Amino acid sequence: MFFLYNVFFYSLYGVLYLISLFHERLRKNFEIRRIPLQFRAGGRPVVWFHASSVGEYEQARVLALALKKKHPQFFIFFTVYSYSAYSQRREDTAFDYLFPLPFDFPAKMKRLLTTIKPQVLVYAKYDVWPNLCRLAYAQGIPQLLISATLPSNSWRLRIPFSLFYRKLYHMLQGVYAIHPVHAQNFSKLKIKSLVYGDTRFDAVKQRADKIPPTVATLLRKLKKLFLHTELFVAGSTYPICEEFILGYLEGHPHSAAIVVPHHPEPKRIEGIVALLKQKNIPYLLYSQLAKRRLPTGVRVLVVDTTGLLAHLYSLGKFAYVGGGFNGKVHSVLEPAFFGLPLLTGPQIQNSQEAIDLHERGLLTVAPYPDKQFLKEFIYKYQNRALYGQVKKALQNYFRENCGATQRLLLALEQATQLRSAGGKSPQKKAAPEVQ
Repeated sequence: MFFLYNVFFYSLYGVLYLISLFHERLRKNFEIRRIPLQFRAGGRPVVWFHASSVGEYEQARVLALALKKKHPQFFIFFTVYSYSAYSQRREDTAFDYLFPLPFDFPAKMKRLLTTIKPQVLVYAKYDVWPNLCRLAYAQGIPQLLISATLPSNSWRLRIPFSLFYRKLYHMLQGVYAIHPVHAQNFSKLKIKSLVYGDTRFDAVKQRADKIPPTVATLLRKLKKLFLHTELFVAGSTYPICEEFILGYLEGHPHSAAIVVPHHPEPKRIEGIVALLKQKNIPYLLYSQLAKRRLPTGVRVLVVDTTGLLAHLYSLGKFAYVGGGFNGKVHSVLEPAFFGLPLLTGPQIQNSQEAIDLHERGLLTVAPYPDKQFLKEFIYKYQNRALYGQVKKALQNYFRENCGATQRLLLALEQATQLRSAGGKSPQKKAAPEVQ
């Protein structure tokens, strides 16, 4: 099976390389893999965390910080797969070294493992690369999959992929699922897992509790800008989302919005600005805030940078989360933390928390981007008692799901004998039973 995987991977690499010559974002993913590894652990034992992109990075980061606080003797080596994660998080202090994970060629992965010599390898959510996993297993390196997800509609559960992933996941010492549904799906692959929850709840709370001074100043400024308006914070938006939200604003002058597009590249920002001009809605770009006095009459702030969305939700009365009309809904946890009534499109099966909130009546799903539906959603929450009930229920849901980080820290210590720092790696143990 690994032979077939490698044949496929080598072929895919060639195709993607050709596409990258004409695709800027993909080209950046190739470019960061030319960065040389300049790794020096200074004799300290290494714990390796890997995440695919920004969201998964946050899941691993909160555990890495907890480990670093309790066991400062360890060297935290972090790898990420996507350019966005590398570019946005390379100045972070959670790690000792950040490196773009090489493409999954056996020789490259073997070289990296030989150089790093990790005491344990921790994957976040799902991003287990077959050659890396196989070679680490062969070297007796314990591997854990934290905040593990396996949605019921995942292609990993379909033959022939399920046969491959069953073999792959059996090489992991521990699989820690986010939810009983996901644990049951792992059991379909004959993989035993424990339900330890999702570290993203802890990560979101930690981030909200520690607002950088510059961000706090920005939030105060924006609060003045949108004083006396009914503010909608629209996060991770796509063109269909912007047409939906701005179409409603066009006919409702007392409403305003902060629009945070997914991948705020220049062409995307130009498209949003063109739409605002077409609808004659006064707007301001985030990049213009520092260059001019606070204007009056602005009804839309277009955020043409990254890294602010989680904090911007604190300003809103309502939240729209993008992706629900584009295949996969983005994170609903940040607005849930602030207790904002939530709206998205119908495609939420990739997100367990979106499913949970929808089943509890705390997430509204628009079947299609209709302005009338949005109008009715906002009208519904003019009822202050209902708004207060939903806000409280969302915050309770969030509190109920915190605590995964400490459970996983204990599992990490037990599975790898980190309490006896620098000792030999333990023998492979059986994975825990499904709960």
